[in-house]
Amino acid sequence: ERYVFPARHVEVQVIGDGKRCIALGERECSLQRRHQKIIEESPSPGVDEDLRHRLFDAAVALCEAVGYRSAGTVEFLVGADGRYYFLEVNARLQVEHPVTEMRTGLDLVQMQIEVAQGGHVPKQEQVSFSGHAIEARLNAEDPWRGFLPSAGRVLMCRFPSGEGMRVDSGVGSRVSSRYDSLIAKLIAHGATREEARKRLTDMIKQTVLLGVLTNQPLLIQLLQSEFFKMGETFTHTIDGLDLGERPLPEPLVRAAAETLRGYVPPGPTVWRCAQKASEAAMTIIGPDGRVEAPLGASNPRTIEGVSVARDRERVWAAFEGAVGVFHLPDIAGSEEASEARAPMTGRVVSLPVRVGDKVNEGDTLAVLEAMKMEYRLEAEAPGVVEQVGAKEGDLVDLGHVLVRLHLAAGR
Repeated sequence: ERYVFPARHVEVQVIGDGKRCIALGERECSLQRRHQKIIEESPSPGVDEDLRHRLFDAAVALCEAVGYRSAGTVEFLVGADGRYYFLEVNARLQVEHPVTEMRTGLDLVQMQIEVAQGGHVPKQEQVSFSGHAIEARLNAEDPWRGFLPSAGRVLMCRFPSGEGMRVDSGVGSRVSSRYDSLIAKLIAHGATREEARKRLTDMIKQTVLLGVLTNQPLLIQLLQSEFFKMGETFTHTIDGLDLGERPLPEPLVRAAAETLRGYVPPGPTVWRCAQKASEAAMTIIGPDGRVEAPLGASNPRTIEGVSVARDRERVWAAFEGAVGVFHLPDIAGSEEASEARAPMTGRVVSLPVRVGDKVNEGDTLAVLEAMKMEYRLEAEAPGVVEQVGAKEGDLVDLGHVLVRLHLAAGR
């Protein structure tokens, strides 16, 4: 097979009644991770009118040749030279179908039911297209930890609404580790691509989901990138992307620290005061380790734009699309090599160690599974197993101590 690089993933939405088939526009789906789409848009910024008509003709011809009756998608790879190559037909309604509905004003679910009952599709010239639409998939996964799946109890959930906005979501009180990671689809429509891009960026920033980590900050980063603004998106783009450090804006960290300060138990304090109250600081454990948080005299709920929620010893905070989960060292213990903590909510597949076992650096301490992915926890240093905090088959939360080691001398 020809190797196409760089390649765009472009698909044509079709619907047929068994005799005739029509094309309802193309969608650009090149921004993917592990071949799973993250952002889709229509029309494609990499397709001109000539290529668009050729893609439509090819998709319609294929479906009419087999008497296709239903909604479906004909998918192609498009090379830099404008040549296109058939991938597959998805004989179903796809996740990104709202993008097409926003541009055409059609209800694809209704049309699919009508043709199933013997109805006919409209003529191609009766279909009109308006503006630009972009969809982002909000997934329960942590891009800054290798896209580990995230699950748990939903503490707060709030989606925006308004002109040119659509949110499709089935999230309830809990995100399970047993199913796909998709939580919601956020779709924005605008007269131009730039208007749709800005609207979707604002939608994602206004979204608040606390209790699980999501790809929300990554979606904002992608939409604000120069390559997206220029329409230079390809199937390999995300794989080669340097995410940098996890965004944790100062208002978010400060609100989390202020909330946790009221939860400090009796005993050694974990925050220190300088000569002035305004210079007070507090050490907390964030999603990537220790964070020094400035403290003030304000109530955390008064910090503008920050949403906070507490889940036992942990506090979740969100600010303009950035989300973090924090706890106090005194309560949950410090994150050191002596502890193997669950990096996600998931099921314990195996615990190959027992109390008293000697382990070396790199030995497997536990294996977790969530959302069709397995994650292996390894010893960061040699030592002896002091405690095993779960058993095979248990469902454990993020941060749960699975194995605690007594480190070898000199560590």
